[in-house]
Parts: sequence; C-alpha cells; structure tokens
Amino acid sequence: MERTGMANLNSNGNPPRTVRFRVGESGSSAQIVQSLSSQFGFDVSKLGRATADDAHELRQFAHSLKIQVDIAKSLTESIRIITDCAVQIEALRKEAIECSLKRKEEIDKLVGHLEVTIAKHQATLQKITQDTQHGIQLAQRKGKLDLTAGKNQFKLQLIAMRKKAFAQMKVNKQVIGAQTTEEVTRIRQQPTEAKARSEERRQFTDHINGKTIKPRAGNPVTAFFN
Repeated sequence: MERTGMANLNSNGNPPRTVRFRVGESGSSAQIVQSLSSQFGFDVSKLGRATADDAHELRQFAHSLKIQVDIAKSLTESIRIITDCAVQIEALRKEAIECSLKRKEEIDKLVGHLEVTIAKHQATLQKITQDTQHGIQLAQRKGKLDLTAGKNQFKLQLIAMRKKAFAQMKVNKQVIGAQTTEEVTRIRQQPTEAKARSEERRQFTDHINGKTIKPRAGNPVTAFFN
C-alpha cells in the first residue's frame, strides 16, 4: 500500500514533492497498523503527513495513557490493600467471634460454678440457721427444766425448813410448857414452904420462950445448944 506525504516547501517556493511511503502492506505490519488504529485511534497513514495538532493530540493521548497507567497502578495497589485488609478484618472478626464464644463459655462456666457455690452457701446458711434455732430451743427447754427443777428444789427446801421450824417450835413449846409447869408448881409450892418456915420460926420462938417444941413430922429440929 502506498502512502503519500507532504514535504516542506523548497527554497524556491515550489510545491512540495510527493513522497511515497510503503507501510503495512502485508504480513505482521498490516496487523500492527490495524491494532494501532483500533486500539489507539492512530492512523499510521498520517506518518509523514502529520501536523503539529496531530502530534499534540497524540501526545495528550499518550500522557493520558500514562496517567491511566499510574491510576491503574494506584487502583491495583488500593485493591490489593483493600483485599489484604478485608482478609485481615475477616480473620480478626473470626478470632473475635471465637474469643467471644470461648469467653462466653468461660463466663457460663463461671456462672455455673457461682450458682453452685451460692446454692451451697444458702444450704450452709439454712443448716446454720436450723442448728441455731435448735440450739436456742434446747437452751430454752433446758432453762425451763432448770428453772422448774430450781423451783421444785426451793419448794422442797422451804417445806423442809417449815417442817424443821414447826418441829423446833413444837420442841420449844414442850420445853417452855414443861418449864412453865415446873415454875407454876414451884410458885404454887412457895406458900406451903413459907407456911412451913413460918411454923418452924414460931416453934423455934416457942422453944426459946420455954414453950414445948412440937417438931414437924419428917423435919426434926436440931438442937442449937449442946
């Protein structure tokens, strides 16, 4: 395939000569030309006839592609980072869930132990309370029994003291009665004795006066003079 291009004007001002180019006539060259045209929108036939605008446009396109390359690299890096982070986050989330489940199991286990401990503690408190109440009841019963026994003992002591007092009073009464009887008898006998002594004095006086002494029976008179 022949391509013509415009050469620069010569020094005489004559029209430029036509230059014939042979580009992409056959084989792989034709495929490259087609690829450049379809992928990059560049017509190879413009080579040799390209203007400054064409060059600028292609330059901008190339710069845009370079920017796209940088953007693609950045996107690829970002995607890689996001993927890595997503994997790490998923791993951490899984670990957190496993830790939470494990922690929950530990907490449930501790709660179970705590419930058992509380139940044992309540049972112990109940037993202590029952034992305490039983002890109080026993103490109260013992106190009542001791009080009753004390009252009975005191009552028996009072009865014994009363009996002893009555016996002592009876003995004292008998002694006093005997003493009183003896004293009464003695007092009653005093006039007789006084009368007998008076009679003895009278007889003694009669004897002194020369009168006959008549001794009382059972009471001989002793001579005062020999």
